[in-house]
Amino acid sequence: MAYITFNDNRYQLNKKNFDIVKKEEAMYKVMGLVEAYTKQFEYIKACIGEDAVTEIFGTLNIEEVEDFDKVTLLCNEISAEYVRPIVNQGNRIVSKALKGGLERGVKVAKEAKSLRK
Repeated sequence: MAYITFNDNRYQLNKKNFDIVKKEEAMYKVMGLVEAYTKQFEYIKACIGEDAVTEIFGTLNIEEVEDFDKVTLLCNEISAEYVRPIVNQGNRIVSKALKGGLERGVKVAKEAKSLRK
């Protein structure tokens, strides 16, 4: 399971299921700020649950939220955590490829040096 830390509290993320993917996609198809914050708030609720949302914002009603920067920050934190395993996998693949390439390069250099003798 994935977790995020926000305001010094740790929250478990729900698995990224199709409902969460639909809410995530909806966030990126908005035209105005009101709709954007509303979609972000819905995404957050789907990801960490209503109890955690109430703990963080003091409400489940978007119109009662006092700090919309906090909505965006939390939304970004959640999205980053969901993609973290994918990024880590990519980094491992690149690192492995670079390591193999470096080892091959050293071998070729040694062979070239021995040919000059």
